[in-house]
Amino acid sequence: MTHEVCEMIQFNQLCIVSLAIVAMSAQARAVQTIQMNQVLNGAIDQPRLFAVVRPGPELPPLNAPGLGPPFDSGVTYSIEGFADTGAGTVLTGSNTASTFDIALDPGVMFTDVGVAGTDQFAVSQDVVFQLTHFDSDLAGRLDNLATIDQVYNQVFVGVRSAVGPRPEDPLLTSADPLEQIIAGLSEFNVFGTPLMKGKSLVMYSGEINDAAGNGEFKAFGDLLSSIGGDSLPELKSYLYDSPNAVNPRPPMVGPGFPVYDVILKTSYASFDDFTITSGGDPPSLSHNPFIGADPVTDLNGGSTPGAPLPGVRVTQNGTTTEGSWLADTGAAATIWSQQQALGHGIAYSSVEGEGLGGDNPTLIGVDLDDQFTLTLGGVGGELKVAGFFVEELILPAFRPDGDGGEQRVDLRFADAPILVADIDITHPVTQQKIILDGVLGVNFFFPTIFLDGDLFDDPFAVLAILDSPMITGNFDFVVFDEPTGQFLMSFNPAVIVQVLQGDTNNDGLVTGGDLIAVQQNFGNDYTNGACDGMGLGDANDDCLVTGADLIAVQQNFGDTLVPAPVPEPTTGLLLACIGLWLLLQWGGQSRGV
Repeated sequence: MTHEVCEMIQFNQLCIVSLAIVAMSAQARAVQTIQMNQVLNGAIDQPRLFAVVRPGPELPPLNAPGLGPPFDSGVTYSIEGFADTGAGTVLTGSNTASTFDIALDPGVMFTDVGVAGTDQFAVSQDVVFQLTHFDSDLAGRLDNLATIDQVYNQVFVGVRSAVGPRPEDPLLTSADPLEQIIAGLSEFNVFGTPLMKGKSLVMYSGEINDAAGNGEFKAFGDLLSSIGGDSLPELKSYLYDSPNAVNPRPPMVGPGFPVYDVILKTSYASFDDFTITSGGDPPSLSHNPFIGADPVTDLNGGSTPGAPLPGVRVTQNGTTTEGSWLADTGAAATIWSQQQALGHGIAYSSVEGEGLGGDNPTLIGVDLDDQFTLTLGGVGGELKVAGFFVEELILPAFRPDGDGGEQRVDLRFADAPILVADIDITHPVTQQKIILDGVLGVNFFFPTIFLDGDLFDDPFAVLAILDSPMITGNFDFVVFDEPTGQFLMSFNPAVIVQVLQGDTNNDGLVTGGDLIAVQQNFGNDYTNGACDGMGLGDANDDCLVTGADLIAVQQNFGDTLVPAPVPEPTTGLLLACIGLWLLLQWGGQSRGV
């Protein structure tokens, strides 16, 4: 009798503890980890949009000579550009501005910064940009003057575009239209965040993922040959009114807004005060999204409103660091700052030619066989940099918890490719300098290929790309919502198998059955086998079944991998207590009490 009373007292004490744990679970949810598919160092595509430009709201759109028959009618209105969250301005290439006769504001010069340094740009007069989607299904309507307003229905008035970079010698700009078109193929137009105000950019790579199959293609050339006579699968991009904007219009073309699995939250940073404009007004400027804290506010000793957002975590050489990274849809590759890398014992070699920008950039602190090099191009010119595959990179995401709140989810990338380089910005007055901790490129979102060497100077580089390994992407949809600064992402179900923490019996639910699974498998050790988070009774995916798994079940009780009703609180508490009692009974029997 004494034994039974004592056992009941133990049960009541444990049940009280369990009640407290469950009551606090809304504030202290367990962080779920999702293992992501391997990514390589270069995205096979970046999001793009089309635009027409008007010199004024009531004036006809500007046009340029096309290639002529049999390619088209000989006149084009459309300008193709990258949809770039990493650009705080709008950039029109010199040849594009010239062929479309975009008027410049005389004497105005703007200085911008990029991975290879700074460049100077002219600035356009106020113009109207009208944007539309990047989708081959619209190809026949892009240059139809009669329906331009219906097709290009995202309108931005009073836009001042940076134009350039300015050539060192203006006489080098050819007046021959054909030569201008050829030169234009090597330049780029950038539709930065000023052209995303109040909008949602929906990026769809499912078509490429489907073409790549349910796993890994041997090479990029295999993708091309797999589609036969069909058109090449493309990264489609759509620009809609954000649901979080004032009086949004519903999407009329394309997929609309997809159901998402996880959210990346960002803090906005404005670098307006770090820009230099002489001779007149600057180009249109806007903020950029950072995964983590606003680096500008941090520099000035302030704090971002609301709870601080987690940054990107990198683990290498036994050290883990966290940083605030620019979320850049205009970057095909991912960059890590030299300052952050140094904290892991990694730096560029001091040997001549092996430093950053040298002929053979080489990193110290990383095995030479694990390194690669790439030449990055953009604002400031070109820069040859070294990179490698870090042991672990984690993106801090969130997902709905089914109870009106949200749960933290870590997206874990093992052997993640990053380049080591600095993007630094200096305030023109105070001389304060910001070095970005990192730049997250779209190679972590969309299908990737492996690139190594100097792709700009090697004439056989294009042929080498065809033999480059290719891997399908982790996401079918990525949506950037400008009003909230959030990236809403839908997994590619062919490669992402979600593991639900607390789901010890692998049925996609966290219920009383999971408590029983812990009790039945208590003490099991799965570390000697394939530790994939699917071991029975292993609620926290550490490959052991211990008391920590019981707590993981309690903290995640009611979660599902698919939307499902949340159990009534009394039911959840009752099952938690029953599970503790079962565990106590099992434990007592095993100890011979």
